[in-house]
Amino acid sequence: MAAVILDDILPAFTYGGGSWETNTSPSRYGGSSTLCPVTSPTGQTKPPGTISLSFEGTSVAFFGITPSVFTDSQIVIVSIDGGTPYNTTYADPNPQSYRQWYQSPTLPDGQHNISLTHVEGTELDFAVVTVPVGRVASLVDQQVIVDDTDGAIAYKGAWTKNTTQFAAGTVPGGLPYGNSTHRTTAVGDTFTFQFSGTAVSVYGVWNWGNLDGNLSATYTIDGTSYSQTYTSPTSPKFSASDGDLPNFLLFNHGSLSGGNHTLVANLTICVKQALMIDYFTYSPSTSTATSTTNGTSSSHPVTAAKKAMPIGAVAGGVVGGVLLLLVIVGFFWIRSRKPKKQDGNTDSTIGTRQAAPTLDTPSIPTSSSFAAISGSSLISPFLNALAARSESRREAEINRKGRTTNTTPQDPSVHKPGYRGPGVTGENPTDTSAGVGAVEIGGVPPPAYDG
Repeated sequence: MAAVILDDILPAFTYGGGSWETNTSPSRYGGSSTLCPVTSPTGQTKPPGTISLSFEGTSVAFFGITPSVFTDSQIVIVSIDGGTPYNTTYADPNPQSYRQWYQSPTLPDGQHNISLTHVEGTELDFAVVTVPVGRVASLVDQQVIVDDTDGAIAYKGAWTKNTTQFAAGTVPGGLPYGNSTHRTTAVGDTFTFQFSGTAVSVYGVWNWGNLDGNLSATYTIDGTSYSQTYTSPTSPKFSASDGDLPNFLLFNHGSLSGGNHTLVANLTICVKQALMIDYFTYSPSTSTATSTTNGTSSSHPVTAAKKAMPIGAVAGGVVGGVLLLLVIVGFFWIRSRKPKKQDGNTDSTIGTRQAAPTLDTPSIPTSSSFAAISGSSLISPFLNALAARSESRREAEINRKGRTTNTTPQDPSVHKPGYRGPGVTGENPTDTSAGVGAVEIGGVPPPAYDG
């Protein structure tokens, strides 16, 4: 399964009841979160709020800050797809904290709607929806999220997995995404992340407390390197009173060509700091899955096929015209000669065009590479007579007996299915067969067919 991250400000969310507010903070994904406060600035109690989310997938989880402890504050009521509501808790042993505060049961893959009521003092930062891996490439308008423990990331060096909570100073601390980070302080340590998309971001946990700390890393995508330096005192988001900052954007590249990419990060400077990786996001690429008209997907781009006349029909018409011309010329040339009777008969028969394509096909020499003539043929005695004109003053006796040789095209006007293979869609570019045996002309090649 894969996962898609949905920021709290997306239109897929509907907030009702209560008095929802937007909380702007660099420690939140996208720079903000949505909060349902319990009391107003004047101390008046506010009613509980509701959250509704429409999503497509198999499950959903919510992340943010849990409410402080007061009567029934840790209870939230959930209904999925209009089903019977049920009570659940935020499962926070030490409220308030930043964490995953709800996880739905596994659902059939498809469109769902989840509704949460009795939401008091709760902060929503983002939601994560699980989807089948096969549908990732179609999610071009969304962001896929990949945890630091995913097999798509390869760490090299002295990296360690850290499962301790982060301490955020004056605001609630908590757990990073997936409840862990990968951490290193060793210069030269690297990680490699492979993905298929058009944009990529790297998020981690940053320590604001080390005022004199300094951290630099080089990020290389497909051979192009970018240097990134993080210095606490000069950072535009610097705050002396804060400690660890989750959802810190370490690196972003938003203008990649569609397709597979490799991101390699190398720690180049580390002074009183640590490089802590929490998760990655990327925009899926459509290059590996193209939508077709029947709603299915293909691993190759679809090429519109052009409607063309069958090759056999074109070739047959051209070659038929050439041979007909040879027949007429030969006929008048022979008639112009004075007949002379010889021992034995030399027959020349002109084949006539047949309407019935079900008769047997004679054995025709195939040494010539001409295309077929649909429904007609010339037998070799006549063609040999044409070749015999080089003999000195010999006259051929012609017996036109009305004999007819019937031929049946082996494959007249048969449409050959398009070749389907890697990288090719449409007609087979190497298929030029005309569907019938070729005719050998004794030393007199016809004009070349330029098809």
